[in-house]
Amino acid sequence: MQVGSGRFFNSDTAIAIEVKSARTVNQRDASALTFLSDRLGDRFQCGILFHTGALTARLGERVWAVPVAALWNGVKSGRDSTADRSS
Repeated sequence: MQVGSGRFFNSDTAIAIEVKSARTVNQRDASALTFLSDRLGDRFQCGILFHTGALTARLGERVWAVPVAALWNGVKSGRDSTADRSS
């Protein structure tokens, strides 16, 4: 598969995308992406959890929460989580 920079991804790699309608997300919300990362190891390039909130944050190794609006408006960095971790 060719990407905009002209580079090619190896066909044995994976980028995972999950979409949630929640305004806040936490590490538990990314459990499927984390499972996939653990299962695929180095073949897992990154996981992106799109949500309806406002902040971008790292939820785990190679797993990020990103506002779906960032597809159109760019992103704002937040802390290590976009929500309280207790929920």
